[in-house]
Amino acid sequence: MSEITETQESRSTQKTVPERVPGTTILPLARIKRVIKEDKDVSLINAEATFCIANYLWNILLQKLFQKPRKIKERQSGTVKEIEQFEFLEDVIPTTMTLKAAIEK
Repeated sequence: MSEITETQESRSTQKTVPERVPGTTILPLARIKRVIKEDKDVSLINAEATFCIANYLWNILLQKLFQKPRKIKERQSGTVKEIEQFEFLEDVIPTTMTLKAAIEK
């Protein structure tokens, strides 16, 4: 019984990637084309360019998906505290404090 639960847990934690058929893309081309056309400098874009951009974006997403999560460094938390633009991140990125200050809190 424990073997069954272990395999179910390992399946749920594995990151699965849908298979891509050559000549197709997983991302919706119409949406990508719409985003590209939002740029005022771009007047026309052909299907091949949209396809290449879609595949490039898919590869970037895969890299980020399988990348190890980065740890927050002291420098990053200090930046959030100092720059007003990043105020919204104060709840997400905790400020660094000494062990003594954390125990007192």
